Amino acid sequence: MDRISLLEKRDGIDATISWVKRTVGVYEAAIADPDRYGMYKEKMAQELEVLRNYLASRIPHPSESSR
Repeated sequence: MDRISLLEKRDGIDATISWVKRTVGVYEAAIADPDRYGMYKEKMAQELEVLRNYLASRIPHPSESSR
């Protein structure tokens, strides 16, 4: 989360959200590849949870925006 805070301060919320979305895609692809990144998959899975929680806190759910 420190990395995300740094990016928010340096680049702004919109750029940080874009970075987080790209990073989620990279980590998901890496975890899905059975032949690579074996020793890092657990750490990536933990980071994915942090990144997804960040996105959930910053991007309103579609049902919330219709209220």
